[in-house]
Amino acid sequence: MKSENVKPSFKRPKQLRSKVTFDAIIQAGMIILNKDGIKKFNTNHIAKVAGVSIASLYQYFPNKESIFMALVEDFYHKKFKLVQDIITIELDQGKDFSTIVDLTVQAFIQYELDMPKVNHLIQKYSLQLGLDSVIEDAEKDFVETTSKIISTNNFNISSEKVSKKLRLLVYLMKGVHKALYDASTKPAGDVNEIKEETIKMIKSYMQEEDIYKTQ
Repeated sequence: MKSENVKPSFKRPKQLRSKVTFDAIIQAGMIILNKDGIKKFNTNHIAKVAGVSIASLYQYFPNKESIFMALVEDFYHKKFKLVQDIITIELDQGKDFSTIVDLTVQAFIQYELDMPKVNHLIQKYSLQLGLDSVIEDAEKDFVETTSKIISTNNFNISSEKVSKKLRLLVYLMKGVHKALYDASTKPAGDVNEIKEETIKMIKSYMQEEDIYKTQ
């Protein structure tokens, strides 16, 4: 793939039928990345896996780089949306912060384990293609939105302190990803151990008493 071909030249459709085709193309790209890697990530193969004609694919995307860019946006949007939904639901049910952290970290990890190779290749090629800002924007939006959700539900909690901890959570999960990716091809016990230790580490840092406003 070439960085000069990466442009936000695709348009997200508004009509339902077009959205279904658009989403099918992105999902096909994820399946190919996870199964075959970057070598088979090309428009012809993506169209075939998506079940659409190559002409239909080109109605939405001018090249494979634009598909990759849309894929990166969707991957991070869905991951962070999943986590935000979990936090919102658990807050509405009156769960304590420690439990929410536990569920949030588990959701992060499970999302990565569903398609371990995808996140690995996204991180590898996004920098090469100049798409790191797309990821950074998604992470920033996640931190800002989620800290507001948490502090709005508890006026004693500092939005600033939660934001700081959420930023670290994002950074930590990037570091944990390599271990998860390597362990995904090994016995399940390896993955479970990483999950358990990651949850302990993050919960230890994100202590509940540290997020309350000073009186």
